[in-house]
Amino acid sequence: MSENMPECKIRKAVIPAAGLGTRMLPTTKAIPKEMLPVFDKPLIHYAVSELFNAGIESILIVTGLGKHVIENHFARDSALEQELIVNGKIRELENIKNNTPVEGSIAFVRQSQRLGLGHAVWCARKWIGEEPFFVSTPDELLLAEISCVKQMLDEYQKINNPEVALIAAMEMEKKQTQNYGVLEPVSRPQGNSSFQVKGLVEKPKPENAPSNFCAIGRYILPAKIIGNLELAVINKKMEQSKHSKSDNNSSDNNQEIQLTDAIASFIEKKTVAGYLYKGERYDCGKIGGWVAANVAVAKQRIEKQKMETQYEIKIEGGLAQKDNEQNKHWQQTIDALDKIENHRK
Repeated sequence: MSENMPECKIRKAVIPAAGLGTRMLPTTKAIPKEMLPVFDKPLIHYAVSELFNAGIESILIVTGLGKHVIENHFARDSALEQELIVNGKIRELENIKNNTPVEGSIAFVRQSQRLGLGHAVWCARKWIGEEPFFVSTPDELLLAEISCVKQMLDEYQKINNPEVALIAAMEMEKKQTQNYGVLEPVSRPQGNSSFQVKGLVEKPKPENAPSNFCAIGRYILPAKIIGNLELAVINKKMEQSKHSKSDNNSSDNNQEIQLTDAIASFIEKKTVAGYLYKGERYDCGKIGGWVAANVAVAKQRIEKQKMETQYEIKIEGGLAQKDNEQNKHWQQTIDALDKIENHRK
């Protein structure tokens, strides 16, 4: 922590949402993966809510071709609101109003080429400016009493250095490292504090992984990282120009610009830290994780609705028999969800 630094406040966040969602085909051929429902809201809605609820003031969503429905989802629909009013659907009206962000708090930019997470963040460079910012990948649905974003923002305040990159991580099985960016800690993380990182490798084979602490799609990054990404983009354009004159199908030409590579360049300055997230995680970019997330969120929501219904019945002086019947209905639903989860495992 630096005592000479002003208090760090993260106001902006970037959500990369331009990926093809190939692991969820054929569903994602026509529907963006970010718009797949998790219980009663699209996946990306959870990422946006997590950021705003933690205190983030504005969000930029980086989209791609065919992703216009994401923008539609977060826009106010006056015609729909009027239709609900005419039909007396006041509860539904309040629901969509409560879930529509304040106008001007979300912006969008198009990623013209799908060149990876690093390139998506680079597309947000003009909007980011000269301040540290948050990056959240919507594929990763994280559920905790205190959200991952809030946990990280609180830890970042303790670090109090705008030049530090903070990466959320979880300890996973060694065989899973080939699917993630892997952090190499200076020493094994202890307790609830952040830890210094001395190495960062993108999707290493399990036998080559420096640890089993994997990045889970939540980052706080310094503004200086845009310069590193800019250099990577320039190099990529030079490669593409060279290959356009020879072999357009070269694997080098299709290589993505990795965010982890840009972060790793700060390691020599000892300004890269990891943070062990405390909570549940669901990889909704694949079918198994998406199903598990639906079950988990459904059970949470049903338990809440069950308690609210019991309260309403007691307030209205309803009969105990009605209360028992409603409880039986909720319990049957939860039992069915448990069977789905057990079958998935």
